[in-house]
Amino acid sequence: MNIYLFELDSVRNSEQEIAAGQNALFREIVLNGNTVILAYNQISDSAAFWAGLKDEATCKAIMELCRLGRIQVSLYAGQRTAAQYVLKHLEGCMHQFAEWKSGKHSTNQTFYFSLAPLDDYDGAVLEDVYHAIQYSDVQLFKEKALAKPAYAEKYTFLYRYVELILLLSRSETSNHQQKKDDMRSLMDYWEQVGRMQADAQEATETEKVLARGMAVLQRVSAGVSRKELQRRSVWYDLLNAEPDSEETNAAEAIIDLCYNYAVEDSVSGVEKRYASDDPDDFRRQFCTDMERYWDDALKGRHIFHRQDDARKNAQTEISVPAHLPDWTTALNLVRRNVKFARKHSQKAAPDIQGKTREERVMRQRKSWLKLSDRSMRYNLLLAGMYAAEFVVISYILNEVQEFVTGWLGAEVGIAGKLLLNFLSIVFFGLISSDLFSRFSLPDILETVGQIVDGVYENKILFELKKEDRAQNGGTN
Repeated sequence: MNIYLFELDSVRNSEQEIAAGQNALFREIVLNGNTVILAYNQISDSAAFWAGLKDEATCKAIMELCRLGRIQVSLYAGQRTAAQYVLKHLEGCMHQFAEWKSGKHSTNQTFYFSLAPLDDYDGAVLEDVYHAIQYSDVQLFKEKALAKPAYAEKYTFLYRYVELILLLSRSETSNHQQKKDDMRSLMDYWEQVGRMQADAQEATETEKVLARGMAVLQRVSAGVSRKELQRRSVWYDLLNAEPDSEETNAAEAIIDLCYNYAVEDSVSGVEKRYASDDPDDFRRQFCTDMERYWDDALKGRHIFHRQDDARKNAQTEISVPAHLPDWTTALNLVRRNVKFARKHSQKAAPDIQGKTREERVMRQRKSWLKLSDRSMRYNLLLAGMYAAEFVVISYILNEVQEFVTGWLGAEVGIAGKLLLNFLSIVFFGLISSDLFSRFSLPDILETVGQIVDGVYENKILFELKKEDRAQNGGTN
């Protein structure tokens, strides 16, 4: 299944939301076996996704998951690669910097490339990132890290950033085809939320919050063209002129959700959060999302746009975040399952038909966990085969030793035993080599390593399933 994650939205970047985004990405790939599709906005500005770059092992694992096609980028608006999108974004940043430097703007501009460690005066680094992507020159930042040890951490981050953007642009498995059907816009969803409010019979507490937010949005958008209102930044500008209040925060939350619903709809073949032809299901899902988002705001886990000083600090902080998921173990699990499925010609897309999204997600999860069990049993079977082979060879050579001893009428001595042990190892190696080359089997060291990894993988899966049951009242 293809999944778009609201948790990776660029505006969800408090410390708690970064952790939640990483965990959501981890769970979809590891527990559910899904493919996570990133929007262009997320690869440029999602602090939650790019938190993985701050740790070397995590960065390598995420890059490999991109190569395996478990993390993809949705092509959009005629831009064929992630690099093309980022370069366009950087061009705007550099133009804004040049205008500010020449005095055309009297106030400081908030144009920083939000997920990278750049501030308002980093025009030279903006150019470095631009040229590194344009010319595939990732070594540029390695050289700068050596030349300027005080900024080594910053340049190492930028090195990984450019390397991953180039990987996403070159890898066929990392690109998700552009949707060609009609796509619903932010305004389409905003208008549907308005109709949903008008049709409400008995308003819940969440719907009351929605109503207050919608009243603000309807007032501030009066006289603004529908085309302009398709952009979230325009709504933010309108809301910035409003006093800081619960109603204004509710209005921003509505726009954030409508934006993410529109982005989700722009991804081809994505598993939507609601049934497209069921307004009641949309109402239920939107109210659920709003309730969760609003709860995060009330408990200080979400930072609204007008309270953005903390957000910029969270994005430009380049130290390794606490409690990153175990992405290396996740990669081992995915790699083993993918290899097993390819070897045994297992269907890449299992039958996951169901009436609701929850049913489809659970069927996908069961299929993925079944694949994990099968691939693990396969490795155990191989290990047992190698052990049996070694026992048989050792038995045969032991019989040879006894025959030689009886034939000569004397013990073969230490040298003879060493020779027989050497021959046992040689024969075991030759036979094993012939087996795994003839039948494309992994060698014994690889098999043992995968079994050891499997112990950790099953521990993580058990913990994820336990956590999931707790969140769903023990029903899964």
